[in-house]
Parts: sequence; structure tokens; C-alpha cells
Amino acid sequence: KILLGVHAPGSSSTDRQLQHQQRQQQYAALTSQWQGLSRSDGDVYVKWRERRNRIAKDVRRTDRQHPFYRGSNARAHLVSLSNVLRAYSMLNSAIGYCQGMSDLASPLLVVMEGDEVDTFWCFVGLMERLSTNFAKDQAGMHLQLTALRRLVQVLDPQLHAFLEARDCLNYFFAFRWLLIHFKREFAFDQVLSLWEAFWSCPLTPHLHLYMAAAVLIHHRRVLLSDEGLDFDGMLRFCVELSGKIDLQGTLRLAEVLVVIAGQVGKDCLEGLP
Repeated sequence: KILLGVHAPGSSSTDRQLQHQQRQQQYAALTSQWQGLSRSDGDVYVKWRERRNRIAKDVRRTDRQHPFYRGSNARAHLVSLSNVLRAYSMLNSAIGYCQGMSDLASPLLVVMEGDEVDTFWCFVGLMERLSTNFAKDQAGMHLQLTALRRLVQVLDPQLHAFLEARDCLNYFFAFRWLLIHFKREFAFDQVLSLWEAFWSCPLTPHLHLYMAAAVLIHHRRVLLSDEGLDFDGMLRFCVELSGKIDLQGTLRLAEVLVVIAGQVGKDCLEGLP
């Protein structure tokens, strides 16, 4: 909760309890907004119904193998996840709901042991960092992919030249990694450890980009040896890495790369939220 800005560092238990009560009321108000919508609200209802259906579709297939969503309380937990995402779509109507948000909210609900209010405000804190990822024009994602390209160019010019020669410089093969912070690349518990490292890193607020660079650099020998590699092959290679990346080793490499890149690395990431 502290890492995501829900509680201020050093706040007392009394302060946190009072804040929780206030946020319970705010969450209830947001919930009542979507519960009160009906066909009489015209276009607002049509837009809401479309978002509600997308949330329902994604929630049904999010982390369904995790015990939290398979036990006797599975249905209640799925409803809670839906409620959190619906409330956020009311809070941030400009973005609403986009595919991938359920992947980000689900681990928070598990850690918060099903507490909707705490999960919601943690999700709000997380989305303050990641909301540009879900902009309709994808401008935020393009900025990140460009920053990743610049990092690789600085850290491994040979690999950069290889990707350039194979028309891979848009870095769209790393899109999923950055959109949902490697959620689908690691086991559930590993993702929790990775996210904590991202959120608490004292070296950079953009450790996820160095993590992406570290994955590529770690596999550079395999990539450079594939003379027939094209963009589709690169995309397939990255997708097939799911479940096969050494978390601790790659994370250590990412932190080393932050130090190696130094000020040049910071310059590469200038302008990112």
C-alpha cells in the first residue's frame, strides 16, 4: 500500500484507519454510480454496457488457475475483481476499461485477500503510473518502446544493429512485456516479487524498461546467430519466452544495466511518465 501511494510513509495506524473509512465511502459512491445506470441514461448507458461486457469477458479468463479463483470463494472473488474494474472505469471515464487491466488488478486483489476497497485504491495508484499505456492513441506505449530502443542502442550497439537490419526497431515484440509489466511472462508469485522490485527500486522508476533490455541482452547470442530472423520470428521468440525467463538473474542484470547506462540511460528515458 505504501509503494502504490495508498498510505504515506510514516503514517500512523489511526491515520490509516481514518483514511480507509474515507476511501470506503468514495468507493461506495463510485459503485453506486454504475449500479444506478439504466437504459434511460441513453448513450452513457450504452457506453457503460460495452465496458461492463468487456470487463466480464476478461475477468472470466484472468488467473483462473490460481487457487484464489478456484476455491469455494472463487465466484465472490471474480465479482470483486469485476467491481474494482467497473469502479475504476467510472473514476477514469476517459480511459474506462482496456484489455490488460484485469491482469494488473488481479494480483492486487489476491494480495489484499479479497478486500475490494484496498484493491481498488492500490489499482488507482498503479494506474497513475501506467494509465498512459492504455491511451487510445497508444502514445504512451510508443514512448516506452522508443525508450527501450534507445536503451538497447546504448547498452548493446551490436544487438541494436542486428534488430535494425531485420526491421525490428519498432520493438512491438516487447509490447506485452511493457503493457502489463511482464505479468504473463512469469509465474504468479514471481510476478509479485518482480512488481515489488519495480515499485521500490531506488535506482530508477523505469526498471521495467531495463528488465526488457536485460531479457534481450541475456538472449543476444541466440538472436545474433539466427540470420533468418525477421519481425514475425522475433515476436514469436519473445512470446515463447513466457515461463522460461530466469527472474532473479535477469533482474540482477537489469539493475547492473541501470548503473552501466548511467546518465545516458536517464537521457534515453527522459519524458516518460
